[in-house]
Amino acid sequence: MLSPLPSEPLSPRSAACGDESRQTLPALPPSSAEDAAMAAARRLEAALEALDQAIASHTERRGELSDQQAEFFALQEDRSRLACALDAANTRIETLQDNQIEAARRVERARAAVRAILAASSGDS
Repeated sequence: MLSPLPSEPLSPRSAACGDESRQTLPALPPSSAEDAAMAAARRLEAALEALDQAIASHTERRGELSDQQAEFFALQEDRSRLACALDAANTRIETLQDNQIEAARRVERARAAVRAILAASSGDS
């Protein structure tokens, strides 16, 4: 976790930014300034590492989302294709049923004609 930045400015230059109510600290001895710089560098490095991890995680999530969207579109395309195939199959079934009904009518008419012929031929004898 990042540690908060010091609330007091470290140089007189920062007081010139319009915040005159703050007092500037006297210049730190070289070892304290180096320690503060090292601590700030460590915090900066930790913040940059956290940012890199966040970017990597975000990029990974976007990649997963992109994969999911591609899969969704592929499924939608398959669904559309299957719906068209189902419509064609249903049309074919209806046509076959109509043909079956017509064939049954013709068979019945042929059967009636054969019966009539048989009845007429047996009545002639």
